[in-house]
Amino acid sequence: MLGSTPARFAIRTDLVLAGVALVVMTPDLVWGLHTSDLPNYSITWTAEFRNAWAHGQIYPRWSPDSFEGLGAPTFYFYPPLAFFLTGAIHALGVEVSRSITLADLLLLFASGLAMDRWLRWRGTPSLLAAALYMALPYRLTDIYARGDLAEHAAFVWLPLIALAIEALPKRWAVPLLAASVAGLLLTHLPTAVLALVFVMAPLGAKRVLEDRRTLVPGLCAAVLGAALAAFFLLPALTLLGHIQSNLLWTEHFRTSNWFLWNWDRERWLEFSPFLTSCAGVVVLALRGGRWWFWMTAAAGLAAFGLLPILGLPGLSMVQFPWRAIGMVVFLGAAALAIGRPSSRVTLVAFCLLASGWISECSELVQNIVQKNAPQVEAVERTLPDAAEYLPRGLEAGVTDRQRVPQLQAYSAYPRASVLQVAKPGLYTMGRAAFPIWRLIHDGREVPYVGPLITFRGEPGEYRIERRWLWQEEVGAAISGMALLGLVLAALWAIRWRGPIPAGWAQAGAPSGS
Repeated sequence: MLGSTPARFAIRTDLVLAGVALVVMTPDLVWGLHTSDLPNYSITWTAEFRNAWAHGQIYPRWSPDSFEGLGAPTFYFYPPLAFFLTGAIHALGVEVSRSITLADLLLLFASGLAMDRWLRWRGTPSLLAAALYMALPYRLTDIYARGDLAEHAAFVWLPLIALAIEALPKRWAVPLLAASVAGLLLTHLPTAVLALVFVMAPLGAKRVLEDRRTLVPGLCAAVLGAALAAFFLLPALTLLGHIQSNLLWTEHFRTSNWFLWNWDRERWLEFSPFLTSCAGVVVLALRGGRWWFWMTAAAGLAAFGLLPILGLPGLSMVQFPWRAIGMVVFLGAAALAIGRPSSRVTLVAFCLLASGWISECSELVQNIVQKNAPQVEAVERTLPDAAEYLPRGLEAGVTDRQRVPQLQAYSAYPRASVLQVAKPGLYTMGRAAFPIWRLIHDGREVPYVGPLITFRGEPGEYRIERRWLWQEEVGAAISGMALLGLVLAALWAIRWRGPIPAGWAQAGAPSGS
């Protein structure tokens, strides 16, 4: 039991996990950020956060320099939490690509610590499972092949959510679950959807069947978590009509397009390591007993469309079904710790996992040898952004697979927020139209149309000013009340039950798990 474990053993465990994080991140720490699917966006958004903070903006929903100065409402729609971290590191004077690498390192270590704390609370061996949770092939894919910082960050929250659900109805579990749900929603929405289906709902139902007293506090914590994120969720869900959100659901981003039976030869070659390494984790989950195995297997089947539930309305927002491999990673690593040792199963699992590790390492070596790295200076100069954040109706040559906007036709429009009009006529400013902007002339608001701010003007000065939307105000009010509720719940837990870490020090896992 953990209660009798010396504190120095826990420290040694943390040092081992820190070492695993350093080993995994060595290529980027030594040779710098490498080319991947999404590094340009991470660079752009990190720079935008730092620039906004330099001008006194705490939460920069609007990116003024994106799309060659037209601007973009990026963080009205994209969860901001991961870029608060990279922006903070960048604001300390660290170069932007190095800021992303250091954030990856910290998040990787934090995910291992979270897994270790949950499993230790359960009274199960935790070190190997936590280390694998950090280093399984899909985690390397997120860091090195895809460069998806937000999805990488989401792995921090999954063990904390599991810990809180299994600890219900303990008082400290309610604020922990609420904060973790909010953290996941503010980090990566597709992972939040997948976690609801493959982690929260099954674990919650299992816990309720074991103890009906957990139902009400569990539901209250989930609602409180969503309310904490309302300042982001409410604008994100109600303003989609003002951007080119249709680009989120084109054929390339449709879940059914990625189901295994739609793979061509090229995709089979690309995704075979995903398939075999995912199978390896599912085999590993055999050690955890029937419940953990079937939950891991369900996520694995869904990842390739063999269980096609991710094509259903609502669930299809995950875009790529193989994102469910992240749930396989979490559930499989947990099953490894929870189950009984079996050398034969472990050997088969690691043979299957080897294909994923070999594939990631070979691609990484190739990038290092060929010095494939993002052109950071060019990215910081142009600040490219995701095409779906273009204003609705703007023609920019974007197609299903060609996602780089062609904006040369709009380069002549003035980017300033003030325009002097000399004679009556129709004028267009080089600023993306979005409901947060109002156009002021002689102290009164002037109507305009989009996709760029276009108006019929008379001689005089026209100024763009920021307005606060009802979605922002209502969302902030809901989140403010939820934050007060979270603080009161935490104080209630500390006053009567001790702080949350005390819960980690007892083997309080539900029976039969």
